[in-house]
Amino acid sequence: MKRRISLIALMLGIALVVATMMSHQNVQQSTLDELHKRINNSDSFIVQIGLENCPACDQLVEKEAQGQWFTQSSPVIVTIRESQKDAVREQLKQLIPSFLYYPSIFYFENGEVKSEFDLSTLDGVEKRYLEWLESIQ
Repeated sequence: MKRRISLIALMLGIALVVATMMSHQNVQQSTLDELHKRINNSDSFIVQIGLENCPACDQLVEKEAQGQWFTQSSPVIVTIRESQKDAVREQLKQLIPSFLYYPSIFYFENGEVKSEFDLSTLDGVEKRYLEWLESIQ
């Protein structure tokens, strides 16, 4: 019985990952080094910084997977390993002085932070994100 429950949980987890990947076709997975290069190259882009095993990050990803609103902006996703979060936080603070918590979403224009999306609540996140996109364009 326990094996069946474990197997069902595993299958549901895999299904969620596949569904998330399919709904994020315009999303670019990236690394901290690649983020640093984009900033140094004075690129313009949206980046979402998340953390492994972060409940708020997981909730945001679930909400993003439920609709196409997030992928319209072709964001760059950087997911930090939980084991590296303290060391990486210092690096992120150097790159993005306003970085405070996971998850965070920033808009860079010519390699500089021009706007930060408010993730203090996930209530109405889809509508607020679309309004934010309009405000940065």
